[in-house]
Amino acid sequence: MCKQDCDNSGEVANKVFELLGWVVKSEGDKAQGFSDTLKTLGVEFHFRNAAKGEIQVENRRDRIEGISS
Repeated sequence: MCKQDCDNSGEVANKVFELLGWVVKSEGDKAQGFSDTLKTLGVEFHFRNAAKGEIQVENRRDRIEGISS
């Protein structure tokens, strides 16, 4: 995926989140660029196989370690 497509897709995704009333960080350590993985609230959503109808949801590694300790 080229950078221009990622930038444009990221802007569209942020607009959808905004319309849904979600607050999305655009700057700082919690800001994320557009990718096939979305990390939020201790969870990772993996979209790399979304074209096949598959989305994987799992706890973030740091969240698992925090719960374990």
